[in-house]
Amino acid sequence: MFQLVVYSLQIFFIILDCVVLLYLLNPILLAIPFGYHLSQLILTLMLPMWMPAQYLIRHSILHTVKYDLSPYLLLLVLTYLQGLCSTLLNC
Repeated sequence: MFQLVVYSLQIFFIILDCVVLLYLLNPILLAIPFGYHLSQLILTLMLPMWMPAQYLIRHSILHTVKYDLSPYLLLLVLTYLQGLCSTLLNC
């Protein structure tokens, strides 16, 4: 049962990682047909993760005016959580 929960969490983190990567590819998505609707869907999925990451970066030393570093922070955190789940599955 524990392995099933950890495996499900790992799949969930992989899906969230794909959503963040699609968010980073947003300018390319707008060039394809129905790209605007896909972009809105990705933004809706990204918003619950994005706002806390933006808050943390805004109140840290990483705060820059030109660049939004929150998607990159999310990629790092999600990759770490995927690795943690992988390690728990191998134990």
